[in-house]
Amino acid sequence: MADTVGTTAIDIVEAGSVRVKEQKIMLYNYNKTRELNIYNQVTGFDITESIENATYTAVFYIADGLDLVDTFPLIGEEWIEIEFYIPDRESKKYTFFVESVMLQESDEQNTKSTYVLSCTSTGELINSYKTYTKRYGYPNPSLYHEAVENIIKDDWKPGEDKLVEVERTVGFFDYVCNNIRPLQAIDLVRERAVSTENN
Repeated sequence: MADTVGTTAIDIVEAGSVRVKEQKIMLYNYNKTRELNIYNQVTGFDITESIENATYTAVFYIADGLDLVDTFPLIGEEWIEIEFYIPDRESKKYTFFVESVMLQESDEQNTKSTYVLSCTSTGELINSYKTYTKRYGYPNPSLYHEAVENIIKDDWKPGEDKLVEVERTVGFFDYVCNNIRPLQAIDLVRERAVSTENN
């Protein structure tokens, strides 16, 4: 099914059409020397994507007996990989960093636990701790979109979190970003940019 806005077709996908590939939700320790498929322990999850900067956050809801606690005790700082597919389309893989384990509860016999894993993507993780000071556009003048590309490639280095498209701009960007995070720097450039195609 598709809807149209102006001349652009927008695909509408039923939630039931999205599948977890191979019924795998892989959990890794921090240095990825241990792994475990937690598909059967996950009762639900929410993934939120930022439209502006292509970063993700997620929460995974876990219901577990003693298996996961004994074989892979969770302390935070793990990695979760999950891949989705829709029949006849390309699959999409997400990699999340487990920031914290929250809302843990156990039954009276202490044989079953429920908890929530709060996760973020690599780009969000890097942006949370990285700050820098830099002057863009000097000594070599650069267009606004070139400044954004430089931030992504040289200063942010977000891994899998990449802006899908950097729109072409007019005018040169010459500005000092002082003690700033990569996504703040991108916002700063974007506020001043003028598109070559859209007013």
